Amino acid sequence: MPASIRATMAQYSIKWLAELLNLAFPPRCPACLSTWPHPGLSADFLCPDCLDALNPIVGSLCLDCGRPFGPGEQYDHLCGDCLVTPKKCRPIRSVLKYQGVAREAINRFKYGQDVSLAPPLGRILGIGLLVHFGMAEIDMIIPVPLHITRLRTRQFNQSYLLAGYAAGYAGRKAVPLLWPALKKIRVTSNQAGLDAYARRRNVREAFLVPEKFQRQIRGKRIILIDDVCTTGSTLDECARTLLTAGAASVSGLTLCRTLDRDDRSAVLGIS
Repeated sequence: MPASIRATMAQYSIKWLAELLNLAFPPRCPACLSTWPHPGLSADFLCPDCLDALNPIVGSLCLDCGRPFGPGEQYDHLCGDCLVTPKKCRPIRSVLKYQGVAREAINRFKYGQDVSLAPPLGRILGIGLLVHFGMAEIDMIIPVPLHITRLRTRQFNQSYLLAGYAAGYAGRKAVPLLWPALKKIRVTSNQAGLDAYARRRNVREAFLVPEKFQRQIRGKRIILIDDVCTTGSTLDECARTLLTAGAASVSGLTLCRTLDRDDRSAVLGIS
């Protein structure tokens, strides 16, 4: 039997087996933990109900920090904060509002150590990567780092996992995901409850580009990846560090953005 025919038969066999297993053991939604009988789908996807419950960020927003404006604003423009204090990380864009299903999923992912949520959340972030940034304009992707003490406690960096799945979904495997190029060198206080000035001061000089990576980032257009953006202070400090080390430009992309005080107070590890 020709090799091409054997390969085709093997592909059909694998597909048939996967559909049979999905019928016998329907995939479980990583977010709501319910099952739904959709052959061919896996737990890499959220169920239709959870997808419908997500709140994407649409409409007019700040050109730099990405903060959504109210329904009365028809055009994108700089917000008051960005006019007074221009951002180093620009633009910052977020895919979803930090509400409902997205909020519950991120909290269980980060603090409940449920890494099964990384693939579906990463896919959603990958959509944002395609929508908000021209693929030809990205030289490097860097996830926002955790301090080693936080990393040992959590056992994984959620931003690194999201960045990897997002880049894969967006077809950016050829773009380096250079996570060691940015290091958090000191422990910072919890940002929750701090005003914008205190947040900036809290993360000031908390990051470092190791000397052996400075040549690799020099002149590069970098996308920073994080899970949640509140004021953008962490992203901005990361960008300042990278620009000082020679990066050409630094933009930011997060899965979610907080929109009100209740959202902000609920986030334990915020940007």
